[in-house]
Amino acid sequence: MGFGFDINLSNNGHGGFYGAHLTMSKGRNSFRLGPCMHKRSMQLTGGRLSYSYILAGMDGEEQLGMGFPESNNGSCRISLFSYVQYINNTQLGYQRVKEETSLTQDSIPRNWNDVKLSTLEGAIGAEIDLKFLNYIQWRSFVGIGLYSYLNPIQGMYQETTGLMFMVGTGIDIPSFKKRKKIR
Repeated sequence: MGFGFDINLSNNGHGGFYGAHLTMSKGRNSFRLGPCMHKRSMQLTGGRLSYSYILAGMDGEEQLGMGFPESNNGSCRISLFSYVQYINNTQLGYQRVKEETSLTQDSIPRNWNDVKLSTLEGAIGAEIDLKFLNYIQWRSFVGIGLYSYLNPIQGMYQETTGLMFMVGTGIDIPSFKKRKKIR
C-alpha cells in the first residue's frame, strides 16, 4: 500500500489535472485510485482509477519479495499503463476557451468560460518509473485513448467524442516498510 501525486495533460478540452492516489500493488500489478483537481479552477472535479503491469526492470528487493533470485538490474521499470477518469461539471481549459471563442464568435454568442462539461475518458500507454532514495519513484507516462462529453454543448467546435493523447508525471511512495532480505 502506498500513495502518490501526479499531474496529467490531455487534449480532452479541459486541460491539466492534479491527482492524488492510493496505490495497491501485488507482484507486477498496481492499482491507483484517487481524486482529480482541475488545474485551471483548482477544484476537485472527479476521480481516476489506473492500472499498471510491470513489463521489465524490477529492483533487487522487489524480485526477492516475488521469489526471484536477487540481481542488480537497476531501479528503472517499464510498465503497461491504463486509466479511466471521470470529470464532473468542469470548465474548459484556457486554450480550449480561446479556440472555441475564435472559431464560433460569429455564429454562437457564448461565454465559453461559463461552459462546464462532464467527461469520461480512458487511455492506454507506457509508464517509466525511476526509483531513488529506496522509497520514492518518479513516474512518467504517455498514452492514447478516448474522451466523451456526457453533457455536450450544441455548437461546440471540439468533437463530443474523440481520440486523445495524454502525458503525465508524478511521485509515488510505494510503501513505508522495507522488506527484509531473505538469505
